[in-house]
Amino acid sequence: MTTERAGRSWARRGAAVAVFLAGCQGGASDPETVPQDVADVIAAGCIDCHSDSPVSGAPMSLATYDAFHAAAVTQPTRSVYELVGTRIHDAARPMPPTTPLTSEQLAILDGWIASGAPSGPGPARIEATATPVGPEHLPCEVTHEFRAHADGDLDTPFHLEPGAGNGGNQTLCFVYASPFTETEQGTAFAPIIDDERVVHHWIIFASSTLPAGVEVGDVYDCGVQGMPTSATFLTGWAPGGQNTVLPETLGRQVPGPGQYVLLQVHYWNVRSYADVLDTSGVAMCSTQTPRANEIGTATLGSLDIAIPPRANDHEVVGTCTPAITAPVTVVGSGPHMHQRGVSLRTEVLRQGREDQIEMLVDVTRWDFDSQTSYPAPGGALILQPGDVLRTTCVYDNMDVDTVTFGERTEDEMCFNFLSAFPAGALATERGRARGLCID
Repeated sequence: MTTERAGRSWARRGAAVAVFLAGCQGGASDPETVPQDVADVIAAGCIDCHSDSPVSGAPMSLATYDAFHAAAVTQPTRSVYELVGTRIHDAARPMPPTTPLTSEQLAILDGWIASGAPSGPGPARIEATATPVGPEHLPCEVTHEFRAHADGDLDTPFHLEPGAGNGGNQTLCFVYASPFTETEQGTAFAPIIDDERVVHHWIIFASSTLPAGVEVGDVYDCGVQGMPTSATFLTGWAPGGQNTVLPETLGRQVPGPGQYVLLQVHYWNVRSYADVLDTSGVAMCSTQTPRANEIGTATLGSLDIAIPPRANDHEVVGTCTPAITAPVTVVGSGPHMHQRGVSLRTEVLRQGREDQIEMLVDVTRWDFDSQTSYPAPGGALILQPGDVLRTTCVYDNMDVDTVTFGERTEDEMCFNFLSAFPAGALATERGRARGLCID
């Protein structure tokens, strides 16, 4: 259905519903309702964050008819439904951020919004139907937790100052010494979301080094100081993310004794809450008995980044020819760019041939604020000796300066952290010590 036709349809339906309600005794006291097809779209893509009490930094609810017709928190001169109509078509800051709406879903919302978001037969309140998430839903005993904490005090919640960072946005790193033994493997991971009003996403990194001046137990602004170059992606969570439970044949490689775990949390305190005391993070299960296949992390992409001023759709391409002599199984991807990222994809060129390409991951709308991991096609993709991995990162740079590679948020990165086994196999000869697969 086109947007124009959808708009005319909603105008007729809205008028008919209004006449019907006006003729019903007591109808004026009944709550206005959100039309069922609109409610279905909101429930599928939005309500997990935009519930009655918004979470993950969302500034407003989308749970009721009245919520859609309220003044928007971020733009009080516009109603919420008008702002929704803008954000679902915003290429730079799309909503939903990770899973785009289908053309049919967009047509439903566009038509309803164009008609003034009228009431219609449907629910008075849109409810979330998410799969249960959290440590209590893991099928194993939790062995380790890594949580946000006060600087230098692991037992005290972290106090997020209102207005900290840029417009309430701040990315902080909580530093732990690795508690794992040499033979230990991770088997399952679950998010712990404490103050859900402000936690937008988190990522767990393993690292053999720390930034200058940073020690175990510290909390530092990794959006400013940056991440250590040895940091490798382990797992992450973004709104809508689920528990991760590995099959019994797989175990994840974790940092050994003498190394570090970095919990990177992105806070989004757009409402300037002053009472945030947060202990969000990750709970995990592990085993001391190694499983048949140990998953490691390999880093693809490019360090050669120079995005010209005022550039649109600027591409950075990194290739990798793994130094493997036997098949390697890829089970997932963890793409990573910064705020100027537009899209990222990693392709497999079988035997290096352009006429034999398979897509490993294709993030068509990158959102720095909602970074997550993606399973390999079909759950596993087998790489053979001679295969080439090509990662393409696309950027828009509206600044007047060239943007180069760096760890600060103002800089850029082009990485895809692959989960694959055997652990450590997927790298070039010169990058093997750091898990780098960058030619």
